[in-house]
This record gives sequence, C-alpha cells and structure tokens, in this order.
Amino acid sequence: REVGTGVASRARVRFLVLVEGASDDDADDVILEVKEVPDPNAPAFVPPGVSADVSPAERAVRAARAAWLRPDAEPLWGHAMLRGLPVQVRAEREAHKTLRVARLVEELGTEEALIELGTALGTLLARVHAGSAGTVPAIAVALGDRRDALADETSRVAIAWADRVDSDRALFAAALEEEGPLLGFRRDRADALDPEERAIFGVDE
Repeated sequence: REVGTGVASRARVRFLVLVEGASDDDADDVILEVKEVPDPNAPAFVPPGVSADVSPAERAVRAARAAWLRPDAEPLWGHAMLRGLPVQVRAEREAHKTLRVARLVEELGTEEALIELGTALGTLLARVHAGSAGTVPAIAVALGDRRDALADETSRVAIAWADRVDSDRALFAAALEEEGPLLGFRRDRADALDPEERAIFGVDE
C-alpha cells in the first residue's frame, strides 16, 4: 500500500508490473501500474449524499471510462478486478503524473499554456458529463440562454476558492509558527499504532 495516494489520502493497493514485449529486446518491455480504485473513506456530505445507485469505486470507474474510452486514448489503460478489488491498469510513465500547481512553471505556466490546459481539462470534463445520463440536460436548464454563464460562474468560484486557499495558508503558517510542527498535539499511549497499522505504514514503534 502506498500512503497518501488514495481517495482522501487513504492508502491503496498498488503494484508495478514489468511486462515483456513482443521481442527479446528490452526496449519494447513496458511497466504497468495496477492500482486499487477504492471507496473513499470520507462521508458523502454533499446533498443528497448518494449520487448514483452504484458504489463510489464503480462511479470512479464509469467516469474514467467516459473520459478515456475514445479512439486516440492510451492503449494500455483499462480496468480489471484483482482478487475482488476493482483496479485501474495503465502504463507507468513520467507523463502520467498528478496535475499540480507547483509544476505549472516556466513554459508550463505561461498564459497561453494555462489557457490550453484549461481548454483540455474543460473538454475532458464535458466528455464525462456527456456520458452521465441526466447531467447534460440539468446543466442546460441551469445555464438557460446565456452561453457564457458557465464560464462566468466557474471564474467566480475559482477566484473565491483561491482567496480562501490564500487565507487558509496564512492561518496555517501562523499556527505552525506558534505551535510548532505538531500544531500543539501531544501524543500519549492511546495514539500508538497497533501491530497491523505499523505493518501497513511500515514503521517501527
């Protein structure tokens, strides 16, 4: 299990599998990532709470299929079951890294690059919505006749969220300065990990 890479940072099962290519040459070998698609351990706090008649893991699989099943999709991407666990299979490549703001620097952080990225992500999101029954009509009703309504609303939300993140960063920095790295937390025996938890997280205690 790899800590910090699951839904809500819950550790999930992850394997790297070396697959031999068609020839004896190592150049056509490929490394595949086989990764668990688990249910999130966070509560469904947004009304109505449950947004589909399937499990969260199955909804994640369906959304991924709606996004990536297309003629020019990654040929080594797919889903399977591993001992009862739903897993995602894809090539392990440097290009398949998580989208992070910290990487949007230099040529990736220019105005033109950010517009191109936003267009690509918006197109991807639209494809996912189009594959979800009932979502597209609901969006159309909400937008009405204004074609720029979605862009305006999204911009307002993004700006408000950015202000909130900036405010939270300042508050966290102040708490860190005042309380130290543990933010005032004091461990006692009740906080100790049990043997199974120590094995999962790979720590000796």
